[in-house]
Order: sequence, then C-alpha cells, then structure tokens
Amino acid sequence: MDLFDTSKSRRVAMCAGFILAAAGLSAINPAGAEQRARHHFLSRHAADGPLEEMRREANANTVSIISGAIAGSNLRYAADIASVVDDGDRMRVLPILSAGAVQNVQDIMLLKGVDMGLVRSDSVEAARRDGKFGDIENKIQFITRLADDEMHVIASKEINNISQLAGKKVNFDVVGSGAHFSSELIFERLGLKVEATSYEPAVAYEKLKAGEIDATIFFGGKPVPSIAGFSDPQHRFHLVPAPYGQKFEDYYLPATLTGKDYPGLLGKDETIETIAAPTLLAVYNLSTGNERYQRVARFVDAFFSRFPEFLKPPRHPKWKEVNLAATMPGWTRFKPAQDWLDRIAATTMAAPQGKSMQTDASQGGSSPSTGGSRSVDAQTPPAIDEVERFKKFVQKRRGKSGAELSRDDTVKMFQDYQKWSGGR
Repeated sequence: MDLFDTSKSRRVAMCAGFILAAAGLSAINPAGAEQRARHHFLSRHAADGPLEEMRREANANTVSIISGAIAGSNLRYAADIASVVDDGDRMRVLPILSAGAVQNVQDIMLLKGVDMGLVRSDSVEAARRDGKFGDIENKIQFITRLADDEMHVIASKEINNISQLAGKKVNFDVVGSGAHFSSELIFERLGLKVEATSYEPAVAYEKLKAGEIDATIFFGGKPVPSIAGFSDPQHRFHLVPAPYGQKFEDYYLPATLTGKDYPGLLGKDETIETIAAPTLLAVYNLSTGNERYQRVARFVDAFFSRFPEFLKPPRHPKWKEVNLAATMPGWTRFKPAQDWLDRIAATTMAAPQGKSMQTDASQGGSSPSTGGSRSVDAQTPPAIDEVERFKKFVQKRRGKSGAELSRDDTVKMFQDYQKWSGGR
C-alpha cells in the first residue's frame, strides 16, 4: 500500500484552492499541491528512517525496574542490577524511584513505562485488601526472590520488647511503602494497637530524638546505612527485638540483628531477634507474544547469567544471601526465569563428555525462554571444563551419601560453586 494517500491529498489540495479562490487569492494548482505535499511527506520520513530504527532497537533492549525510596535497600538493589546487566546497546536497565513495594505492585500492573518492580512477599496481601485488582495472584509473577529485608524497630532504651509499644506513637514509614504495610500487618497479627504515623525515615529519626514519636520502624537489608549511621551521642536509643512466631509463617522469615551490624544501637556482642520480609523481583503476567514479555525474557537471560558479578564488591552484601532457585509460596515464577533454571539444572548435571556447550551455541543453540539465538558469552551455560569442575565440587559436597539432588538443590549448589570458584 502506498505510504501516502494520493486521493486524500488531492481532495485536500483542491479544497485549499477553492478556499483561496473564494478569498480573492491566487488559487493553488491541485496537482502541484499534491506533488509538494507528497514530496514533503516522503522527505520527512526518509530523514526519520534511521532515527526510527535506532528508537526501535533502543526500546527493544531497554527495561525498567521500579524500586523504592532513596533511603531504602530496593533502590540499591536496582542500581546494582543496572550496573551489572547494562551492556551498551544490547541491554539497558533503568531503575525508577518509587514510594515503595506496595505502590510498585500497582505500577507494575498499570504503568506503561514499568517492566518490572521490587515488591515484598506480603505486597499481594496489600493489593488484595485494596480490592481494586480482583484475582491479584494471577496478575503478578516473580522472576526470583532476592534479599530478605529485616525489620528495624528503633526506640528509647525504656522499650525492651515490641509489645511495650501498645498505645504509643509509632512511625510506620510513608503510605505506599512496603515498610508501612508490613508494619501494619505485623502489629495487627500481634494484636497491638498503636498511633501510627507516616513520616519518611529521615524525618522520623528527628521526631524520635525530639520525643514527638516513641518508635520508628524501617525494613531494609542489613546493614541499612541510615540506621548504621544513626546519630545518638547520648546513647538514648537502641534496636528493639521483634520475635518471630507461627502467625508470620505465610509471608515472613526469622532473622537477627547484631552489634556488628549496628554498633551504635546494639552492644558489641549483642544479637536480637527480628522479622524479615523477602524481596521479590516481580513482573506482570504477560502473554508470550507481548513485546514487553520478550524484553523481560532477554533481561532474565542476562541477569541470571551474570549473577556471579553481584557477589563481588562494591555490590550490596545481601546479594551473597540470594538463591535464584528459591521458591515463594503463593507465587508463580515467570516462565523464562523457570526455563533458565531448568536449563542450568539439566546442563550442569548431564553435560555429555568431550562436547563443548559453546560449540552447541555456535551451531544454533537457542534460549528456551526467548526461542531465539543467544550469544555464547552472555547466555550460554559453562563450557565442559567448568562443568567437570562443578561435578567434582558436587561430589565433594555430597560426600559418601551419593544422594540425588533436586533441581532447586542443583541450582543452589551451582551458585555455591560460583562463589567458591570466584574467590579462589
């Protein structure tokens, strides 16, 4: 079909001629007007052609991750992902600031510019209670479980247990943040009624020191810089224990905080119990033919393949706790992520002797997640010599038992091997 509709342009030119003639002005030759308009159209699009192609390629290889506030751990995780995964024109990651994990769930579902987001294990509960999104479990999936964010309760030293905060003024962080909802849910399950406030952390710390609130709560991967650097020259404040219990098993995990993490708020050899909320890298439940699905699938290949880079400085120390194969009750894993894990588990344990997987890739191997060709350096499993070393590593770890490893155990063992081999 002709890019330029000649019949339409002819009618426009004729109408313009009639209007000018009626106004007493020189009439435009319809044929000449058509030719000039056609020339202008084709010239403009010919000039934009290379730019349009560049724009298409740039968008096809760029993904965004909505993360969290400046003071939180999620922005640091997203920044680390961008630094490690960015590969020029082949893959770019754009971290986005946000109010927090609860707001991120809505943004993943509603905003055109958001491909993925960092959410918490309990974020779907917040969306479910909101009631606007129907069957939320079928709308959001997870790529992998990342670090666990510990609950930090800072209060005066007169408060020795979280139960002593009943009836007091406690800051839950800003509305829309993961910390705010997690605090609400935890206090609800503990049966503790408090006067909740919604200040951002920096403001809350000042109000705590001024005596305007009795405690402030923050969830983040330890050590949280703003808490580790909490200024308390008179030693009036400390971190309060928040013991884990059966009532938290659906969304949370037990954790500890130590004096090594926070020397200004705990004794040198002190360790307290607390509650942790797992962080998930989440994505909308996209159809396989969707353009965004393909972008995120390419990201998954790059992110998982380069995971050993996250274990090195200056990345957040919490990356060393991540198990890519970890499951999350009630959540479905994004299919390209599951495909990658299945491929690694099968390849590392069943590589044929004397055959290089780099050769397989060079002869047209493809990624199960995208169905397309993949480059050897970024997305191909280890070469045969690496596989042999990994097999010996597994045999040494398994000892004499010889027990078979599950797929998840295999992937976790492979990550342990990556840490070991990278530190030799």
